[in-house]
Amino acid sequence: PELPLLPASIEATALLNHPAVRAAQHDAEAAWADIGVAKAERLPKLDLSALLSGQWIHAAGSTIDFASWSLGATISAVLFDAGRGAAQVEVSEARYRMALASLQGALRTAVQEAQDALAAQHSAKERHEAATSAVMAGQASLAAQEALWRSGSTSLLELEDARRQVLTAQINNITAKRDRVVAWITLHRVLGISPN
Repeated sequence: PELPLLPASIEATALLNHPAVRAAQHDAEAAWADIGVAKAERLPKLDLSALLSGQWIHAAGSTIDFASWSLGATISAVLFDAGRGAAQVEVSEARYRMALASLQGALRTAVQEAQDALAAQHSAKERHEAATSAVMAGQASLAAQEALWRSGSTSLLELEDARRQVLTAQINNITAKRDRVVAWITLHRVLGISPN
């Protein structure tokens, strides 16, 4: 059967679906979030606490239920941390820059792998077409050699040589078909798409 068509924007598909790119993207997002956490750690903290209690008051022989509550807030901040908070922010920013560099490397690798797989598929397709032409030419040559052998114009050795050439062309054709399918599977694996 004929191989299905590939998406038109192969590099974009590779960037979206390549596992290494996805992992690097998640690492960069996590590093970005760490910067926010490091910056938030330097801010003062406000703690709200509430106390809700029920009190029973007995007035004139009846029980009346009153709920009383109180609300309190505390603010805490570090007055002097000897540059620890700023250093944490700088470390987080450095981790983010490293994650971005890793993401860029993963993007380059994914695009290169997709281009290599596409080139391998194109090459296998051309070899398959050439091998198919060689098989047809070899079969025509074999038919001519058989006609010459029947008429006594050629030797049995030349006829068998023509058969060997046809068999070699058929083996090359089968190998090229296999290479084409392998290249197609490799391309889909690199792109991260399922070959439904």
